[in-house]
Amino acid sequence: MFRKHNRDWLKASIRPGSKEAFTEVTAFKDSVFGKETLDKEAAARFEAGGGRHIELVVPYSVSPAAAGASFATKREYWLQNVYTPEERTHAQRDVHRMAEET
Repeated sequence: MFRKHNRDWLKASIRPGSKEAFTEVTAFKDSVFGKETLDKEAAARFEAGGGRHIELVVPYSVSPAAAGASFATKREYWLQNVYTPEERTHAQRDVHRMAEET
């Protein structure tokens, strides 16, 4: 859905002279955004030239219906790739508290 609603913005980022570029961090084997993103080395060169690098994170769905990965795998991916260090600490504290309550 994000890609569909932001198609023009994503395509503009790969045009010469663009001030923004995207890299993708995905939980999946295949790229979600494909050619609209740069690899990490290209993004570093882009930033060195004064451009703004935007990281698109594509995590596992937390829905139980998304059974392609275990809850522990999903949780760990979210903690490492989505949350800030402060949010990560808070979330880990909540998980430990919930485990103690059961």
